[in-house]
Amino acid sequence: DAGVIAAATALKRDATLSDETLAVHAGEKMGKNGAMDTDSIATPIVSGTTHWFKSSGDLVAFKEGRRHSFEYGRYGNPTVKVLEDKISALERAEGTLVTSSGMNAIVATLLALVPPGAGHVVTTTECYSEARAFIRDKLSKMGIKVTFVELNDMETLKAVLDQGDVTLFYTDCPTNPHLKCIDIKLVADLCHRRGALVCIDSTLASPINQKPLTLGADIVVHSATKSSQDASVALRRSSPEYARGITTLAAPLVRTQPT
Repeated sequence: DAGVIAAATALKRDATLSDETLAVHAGEKMGKNGAMDTDSIATPIVSGTTHWFKSSGDLVAFKEGRRHSFEYGRYGNPTVKVLEDKISALERAEGTLVTSSGMNAIVATLLALVPPGAGHVVTTTECYSEARAFIRDKLSKMGIKVTFVELNDMETLKAVLDQGDVTLFYTDCPTNPHLKCIDIKLVADLCHRRGALVCIDSTLASPINQKPLTLGADIVVHSATKSSQDASVALRRSSPEYARGITTLAAPLVRTQPT
């Protein structure tokens, strides 16, 4: 099981490229003089945890944010970076982060974006049971307000949003295990009018069948054991605040390594 938070892809958003092509070629570094520039046609599996710098100048540039590189496996891996870029391309995301499990992707997103003692999470009675239990039992202990609504009860959702304090709406679509769907575009519109973020767990659809970010969702998560074979969080907009928040929280705790 693995998790992902989507990051910026280097591949151009060429509408003529099919998802099949993106799945094969997006993120690949061969012949691009990138960090993974090797003679290998297939992306090599980098299993080492530490990476070296060619000079002290390169190290200083990396530390100052002027040069992209890899330092330690907990904070990034060349093979995983290729996977993250592929997912970003498939999801039409600004960025992706791969984590060690689907629940880690969900937990990292919630903890990073919902402030303790002040946040308010709205979720559905149909969402994944483990996520529902975490939201109900753990977030409430952190002083985070939690509200459950029926999956397609838009009137109740509007009433809750009108309270003006909702931080984030979360649900899966299709739901696990009943495969019920929500109108993502409508929900995103309602939430954004009132300043709330929208996070969709798209595990059972995969980015081949559904792209929540193109429908207005801000974040999409996946679990590796289902359709996508990865666990991830993908970001719709290049918002430094919440993108950095998720990455900062997840990197030292729940990042994955290639196996």
